[in-house]
Amino acid sequence: MSILNSFYSIFDKKLLEYSLSSDYGLFYNDLNFFHFELYFILSIITFLIFFVILSNKKNYRSYYLNVGQIFANLLPFTIILLIVILNNNTTDSYYLFAGFYYNDIAIVFFKNIILLGFLVFILAIKQYVLYFKHYDFEFILILFISLFSSILILNSNDLISLFFIVELQSLTFYILVASKQTSSFSTESGLKYFILGCFSSGIILFGISLIYGFTGLLSYTDLTLFLSEAQISGFIIDSKFISFSGFLIGFLLLTVGFLFKLGSVPFHMWMPDVYEGSPLLFTAYLSTLPKISLMFVIFKLYYCVFFEVFVFSQVLFTLTALFSIILGSVAAIYQIKLKRMLTYSMITNTGYLLFGLSLGDVSGIYVTLFYLISYIFIMIGLFFCFLSLRDRSTGLLIKRINLFSNLLEINPFLSFSIFILLFSIAGIPPLLGFYSKLFLFLFSLKYKMYWLTILFVIFSVISVFYYIRLVKLMYFNRANGWVFFSDIPFLNSLVISFITIINGLFFFNPNLLFKFIYNFSFYFYI
Repeated sequence: MSILNSFYSIFDKKLLEYSLSSDYGLFYNDLNFFHFELYFILSIITFLIFFVILSNKKNYRSYYLNVGQIFANLLPFTIILLIVILNNNTTDSYYLFAGFYYNDIAIVFFKNIILLGFLVFILAIKQYVLYFKHYDFEFILILFISLFSSILILNSNDLISLFFIVELQSLTFYILVASKQTSSFSTESGLKYFILGCFSSGIILFGISLIYGFTGLLSYTDLTLFLSEAQISGFIIDSKFISFSGFLIGFLLLTVGFLFKLGSVPFHMWMPDVYEGSPLLFTAYLSTLPKISLMFVIFKLYYCVFFEVFVFSQVLFTLTALFSIILGSVAAIYQIKLKRMLTYSMITNTGYLLFGLSLGDVSGIYVTLFYLISYIFIMIGLFFCFLSLRDRSTGLLIKRINLFSNLLEINPFLSFSIFILLFSIAGIPPLLGFYSKLFLFLFSLKYKMYWLTILFVIFSVISVFYYIRLVKLMYFNRANGWVFFSDIPFLNSLVISFITIINGLFFFNPNLLFKFIYNFSFYFYI
């Protein structure tokens, strides 16, 4: 035993010397700064063990619905505990695990936004479990793992760790899309998403391999220093830097892979079918919270790591933004199904996000971040409204927009909330969505993009048509047969009311959000 003890003491001493002599060494006390993630993993494992035991008891059918309800009731307390643990650590920026993990105050802020957004989504999850008995605890657990991957992706500081976390997130998405066991359409959507998602993952991995092959670097920090020290003109002219062309190909492939994940044109083929086939709750989740983490990664990569070569992706961002706005605005007009119309609306808004990103300086971060927050906020309110439109007789959510007829007489409060939120996302003043588009157009004029601004204004006006069509159906159409909807839960009504009021009264004091986002945008640019 003395020999073993002496060996362990020598090993610990050598490990400490290595840790102290390396900037990003694998410190043996890394786990002391990894509390939040450890509690998250332990909560996932605990839930898995507990509910597997509970769901395998005798008289299984009597426990079938209760297991999901117990899980949905425990989730709010778990999320609140995680928020407390997250904000308990006030340590400044630090690297862990040989530089693969990075954390700072800005990342903690984005984690808080995602956790608070998921806390709101739990209200919808509880109602979903009530109406669909074939959903057990597994889909809630997978949703919880998806939340973990969306949070962990923010701490990635290496292209390989980024790829693995994105794949973990994508794997949960494939399962959630195909989770409706009674629908062959949902299974088909999950299969399409899986095949095309694997294709996009292959493109990202190929781009990462080319970047590593021609630079020998994968860390964000190393790549930033490498590109900042290099003279780009020297790379292109001097023959000894001919390998820069290979690096550029890998960089563009990485960009294409992320554009596929965002669902911008022409990489949007999977979105309409996948979002239509997936349950509305998961469509709402996939189109909101994961976009926050994905846009954070894109900000960090293109404004911090690859900013020296941003000009090569700027044209790609501008073109795909233009095509996304044109196709999304026109295609949504012809849709008669609610989820397909919302999907093309998401494609249009993705185009606006990419256009703001293509500006290439702190103004681009500012307008894109402001547009992203406004879009997520409005879409959460809209999806909560649509999740409340459940047929009282069948318990099913509405699928076609013609069922919005007579909604004014059935539920005036809900119809008014949908009216405000639709006009907000369409950009009608003085609502929140108007300011997000206004700033985007003003900054594009500042950079003398006159023709692009004119085109975007034209198609923004065209996109108003399919939003107004829903308003017309609610307020002016009268259907022969009436569809009676279930009562809206009290907490869901609070969420809808709060989001509607904020959208309507935002113009009274918009400077609070403006100043905060403007100051925060320097984090990525500096």
